[in-house]
Amino acid sequence: MMEVVWKNDPIFPLRSPTESAPATSPFTIECKLLDKATDKTFYLYCKEGVKRFVDGEYAWARREAAMLAYVRDGSRVVPDLSTYLERNAAKDDDPYHT
Repeated sequence: MMEVVWKNDPIFPLRSPTESAPATSPFTIECKLLDKATDKTFYLYCKEGVKRFVDGEYAWARREAAMLAYVRDGSRVVPDLSTYLERNAAKDDDPYHT
């Protein structure tokens, strides 16, 4: 049986220039992989990543956060991801709030 090891996404404690202790709200980066060869497509990135991020499922207690895509298949934000998001924005029910 294969053991699943969960790894945390990067979290960066924020400090003001005058603070010596870490801030209580770190900056969280939700990371996802884009790789068509392993079925990590834009659909999955948006459905399992962007949508959950926009809906507040990731970093829900944080004032600020970000998403990061690791790209293995040569995909690009323009035109690949932007075209996918534009198609969904044209729908009546835009799940990504674009």
